[in-house]
Amino acid sequence: MFVIPVEPLFLFMLVLMRVLFFFAFIPVYGDPFMPVRVRVLLGVGVAMVFTPLLYGREILFPLSFSGFFALLVPEAL
Repeated sequence: MFVIPVEPLFLFMLVLMRVLFFFAFIPVYGDPFMPVRVRVLLGVGVAMVFTPLLYGREILFPLSFSGFFALLVPEAL
């Protein structure tokens, strides 16, 4: 049996949400002529680059989904 660490996944999701909301409001990438698939793939790529930069920091993740959702809301704002 193996254990999947959830902390890197949570960290990736936080970075991904920040990057996706950033790309949603940039004038060039947020326009309707840019396909959603391109924006999402670009966001995932950028999040994959920036997530390892945060591994050395002390980040406390909540134990419930509602607590994690409370962390995502400021990322969207």
